[in-house]
Amino acid sequence: MNKEKTTLTTYEILKRLDQNEPVSKEEIDFVTPRQLKDLLHYDITKNSKYSINQIATECNITPSHLSDFLNDKKI
Repeated sequence: MNKEKTTLTTYEILKRLDQNEPVSKEEIDFVTPRQLKDLLHYDITKNSKYSINQIATECNITPSHLSDFLNDKKI
C-alpha cells in the first residue's frame, strides 16, 4: 500500500509534548523563514481586511519598515 506522509498540527505536537509522548522529525512539516515571510506578504497584500499600515501598527513598527521587510529591503 502507498501510505501518504502525514504531518502533525501544532496542536497535536504540543499535546504530545505535554503528555511526554515522542514526536519524530518526520511528523513535522518544517517551514523556512523565507516561506513564512512569503506567506505573510501574500496574506497582507491579498487580504482586503487589513492594510500594511494596520498590521504595522499592531506590530508596533512603522509601515515603511514592514514594507521594506516584505520587499526584501530589510531583514
